[in-house]
Amino acid sequence: MKTITKFLTLIFITASITAFSQEYKKNIEKEFSAYLQLILNGDFEQSTEYIMEEMFEYIPKETLVSLMESMLNDPDIKMSIKDSKVIEINDSKEIEGKHYAILIYSNLMTMELVKQEDETEEEYSSRVDLTISSLKITFGPENVTYSGEGPIEIYARKRACAVSLNGESQWKFITIQEKQRFLLEKILPKELIEELFW
Repeated sequence: MKTITKFLTLIFITASITAFSQEYKKNIEKEFSAYLQLILNGDFEQSTEYIMEEMFEYIPKETLVSLMESMLNDPDIKMSIKDSKVIEINDSKEIEGKHYAILIYSNLMTMELVKQEDETEEEYSSRVDLTISSLKITFGPENVTYSGEGPIEIYARKRACAVSLNGESQWKFITIQEKQRFLLEKILPKELIEELFW
């Protein structure tokens, strides 16, 4: 009888841990999706509420908003982002009193270069080819498609880090990119950096 009781207790504890695990991951997905939606809607100011506060010690909030606006509102490039979704969320880790979870997400970006008035057809075509080559290096050749006219399509699969003080809610985020490593090393714990960039 004691064995059955222990077994049932173990099952109950395991089920409770799994349920808790799924709950915080649902919160991460919900809050990250809200963050992405604000960016898609062009509400860059509001989207900064979901960004790790430590980042603003190095890049002021106003500067970040300006950069986001200029990137997505560049008159020389018609750009849109759609189909953003969270693919996977790793288990969180508590490091130095904060909870960190790495997530993988994807989206589909479309980019169309606007032909300049003083640009010849050959110059425009060369600029498009150069852009496509650069995108293939960044995102992988299999993730960049171009039919020869219209927009360039880029399937982007990215990583982000979610951070919370209580490990359950109020998650803040920062995207993980190799070119931002110097900044990330100032913001994230060393243990996490070693895991991300081994």
